[in-house]
Amino acid sequence: MSVIMKCTTKARIRILKGGWQVAEDDDESKYVKNLAVNLSIVGNEKNGYHLLMEPEGCFVADSHYESIAEAKEDASDSLGVKDSDWV
Repeated sequence: MSVIMKCTTKARIRILKGGWQVAEDDDESKYVKNLAVNLSIVGNEKNGYHLLMEPEGCFVADSHYESIAEAKEDASDSLGVKDSDWV
């Protein structure tokens, strides 16, 4: 699958044992770090699209969507990525 678009943003990431998640706004745990997160959207119309999320020093996680617009909307909702951030 080829990369359709990508961007990098900063986000508060909670480091978990064996994983990570986007931190809640009120999470002040010592396990929350401000990290660069590389994002890519890959896929095609036939098979759908994946939003790949890779915080600095963490493994890649992905989510599946029917459209590029849905993937971008989730990146906006969860990580604050603006439409103009994508290249």
